[in-house]
Amino acid sequence: MGDDSFIGYGVHINPNITIGKNCIIGARAVVTKNIPDYCVVAGNPAKIIKKYNFEKKEWIRV
Repeated sequence: MGDDSFIGYGVHINPNITIGKNCIIGARAVVTKNIPDYCVVAGNPAKIIKKYNFEKKEWIRV
């Protein structure tokens, strides 16, 4: 798991999956794929719902 990432309550992360830095994993998510840096993910299976855009300096819905 990357630095400063937050894993919500009841999250399941499959074996050999990596979580990037500064990520937020929503409660009860099931993570089946690698998550890049600066993402917010949720769901079953987990999907990226927001990603940080460094050019605009804001979170963008995906």
